[in-house]
Amino acid sequence: MIKNVAMTFTRRLKKLMGNMKQKDLAAVVGGGQSTISNWLNGKSIPPSDIVEKIAEYFGVTTDYLLKGSGEQDEIVNISFYQKATGSNAQDDIPIPYSFVKPYAVADIRAVKVYGDSMIKLHIFPGDIVFFVPEKNPSDGLYVLSSDEEDLLFVKRLEFDLVCQEIKVISENDHKSSTVIKGDDRKRFRVIGRVIAWITRHPY
Repeated sequence: MIKNVAMTFTRRLKKLMGNMKQKDLAAVVGGGQSTISNWLNGKSIPPSDIVEKIAEYFGVTTDYLLKGSGEQDEIVNISFYQKATGSNAQDDIPIPYSFVKPYAVADIRAVKVYGDSMIKLHIFPGDIVFFVPEKNPSDGLYVLSSDEEDLLFVKRLEFDLVCQEIKVISENDHKSSTVIKGDDRKRFRVIGRVIAWITRHPY
């Protein structure tokens, strides 16, 4: 029974941590990295007070961590940015884990949409877009930032590896697309790939 609980805890903890480093979790719970490693390898489980700390940090219940209870309907807290990536803009937004599954909770971020550049994809002002880090972006829907403005943008990107260009596409017939190339590419940063959004349909 104890072994089953340890393995369940290990699977849930790995899922919640995603790319989070062991030392960062150790700082949260006040333990050593070797202890965290034992948890992640299924060799042990933390005491109840530490389980509560971990559950509170990731926005889940202790039953979820220890038993996997309510996995489909578990409410988790996602880091939410009103407009920008600055610390003053960060908050949490609760969401059913089934909506963003199978991505690790620690990897997921959310941002509120203010413009109308993506309305052809049914992404409207007021919508909440969820995204995850992407090390090797290819054609698709992304959140990006610009050095010129402390804001996040949702755009469709097309990558031309031969010409070393990125086409930034607005899904709105009244807005033009742009091409980023040369030194201009250094001014833009791909923050993450869009995985889902909650829409407020205007009609």
